[in-house]
Amino acid sequence: MGEQLHDVLDRVGLTLSHFLTLLICGGIFLSDGSEMLAVSAMVKSLAAEFPDMGPTQQGLLVSTVFVGVLLGSACSGAAGDRFGRKPVIVFAYGFLGVFGCLCALAPSYQVMICLRFCVGFAFGIGVPAAVTMVVECMPTKYRDNSNNVINAGFPAGELYAGLGCMVLMPQLQEQGQWRSMCLWSSIPALVIFPFAIWLQHESPRFLLVNNRREELTELIKSWRPEEKDLQLDAPRDLESPAGVKERFARIFAPDMLATTVCLSYCCLVANFTFFGQSYMSAQAFAEIAKPTDTMSAAAQLTISASFEFPGAILSMLLVAYAPWGFNTSLSGFLSLNALLAMALITLDLDLQAWYIPATYLIRMSSQGLFLFVYVVVGTAFPTVVRNTGVGFCFAVGRMGSIIAPMVFESTTTEEHHEVFIVATATLALAGAFMVGWLPQDMKGVPLGEGSTALPPDATKATK
Repeated sequence: MGEQLHDVLDRVGLTLSHFLTLLICGGIFLSDGSEMLAVSAMVKSLAAEFPDMGPTQQGLLVSTVFVGVLLGSACSGAAGDRFGRKPVIVFAYGFLGVFGCLCALAPSYQVMICLRFCVGFAFGIGVPAAVTMVVECMPTKYRDNSNNVINAGFPAGELYAGLGCMVLMPQLQEQGQWRSMCLWSSIPALVIFPFAIWLQHESPRFLLVNNRREELTELIKSWRPEEKDLQLDAPRDLESPAGVKERFARIFAPDMLATTVCLSYCCLVANFTFFGQSYMSAQAFAEIAKPTDTMSAAAQLTISASFEFPGAILSMLLVAYAPWGFNTSLSGFLSLNALLAMALITLDLDLQAWYIPATYLIRMSSQGLFLFVYVVVGTAFPTVVRNTGVGFCFAVGRMGSIIAPMVFESTTTEEHHEVFIVATATLALAGAFMVGWLPQDMKGVPLGEGSTALPPDATKATK
């Protein structure tokens, strides 16, 4: 009689290889954060060089990145479930490094928008695979917060880009300096790329469900040599879908439909809230700051990004110590973001003493929401379609990233910004109610491998 894989992973515990996986997968998010803050910060500098860039074109440039992310996320799901998690992660790093550097050579707005689309595609294909890889490698005790750890790479990347802005374009409007920012924001991907090739292993759960037993045994022995006589049970109800159509049919089957729809919507809200507020704050700081100010617009943006770390810490604490389940915490984050967004309506850009701290607070809460959604999505689907499910939810989520800058630019004037904020609050509040549709709470529950989302003994699992 063999063992279940999750029991073996729990016995092996954390090894050096696990920490390397956290660094490599977290690097995807670090690169993501660096590029996303950079593109939001450089639009004014680009507009100073390309006269055909009006407010709509500025918003479109940022939205185009997220169109690429959406398509990349949609491709990542099927690719990761078909070819493995590692090849997708390696591809993402290579694609990102190349096209990130090419952005610095863009001769026109039209070329720039095409290159930023490719950068977005690289993120889109890499992020679902990174989330899935970490979830499938970690012992149950550390699984959920490991997702928080790699997601914390995003604000770290924003801080990295913010420091670059402070040096290269402190007022976020300096003509020509956006080219240096493109190169600066591409460095993390270029540095981590070779390490992803040499040091990252394949997901043990992917090896199991694809019957690559010898590779799986060697991987676990490399983590813990004492596991030389390893005997694993084949996952029950293992029905690996044959193609893309079958994988999507599985995540929309009656028993998983509510999970897929609800988590897709929550991803959309998290993206709209987080990236919308990031874009809004970048534009607000550029408008508020004056050359005579003691604190530059780039410094304000960097400080704002640093407030995402308390949001990440709050998410980690809720995962580790909250006596209630993940679904309750997710609903709470959505409600908090709705309340804070409505509070921002009462403030004006002229009231900097209040407006700027309120912006910091919203960045903190929206980061907490973003991270917690990723924790829940990463555990909600069975291994045979996990990357497909995660990729689909992230793809739908990126629709929020796409429309947020466009909604902001089309509805905001110097006197009025209420429409964008009301939209943010309404979406978040609806999401708080939709969380009640989730059929199960995955806190501390072993992951499902085969055709069911939960393993047969999930009801007996404890945290």
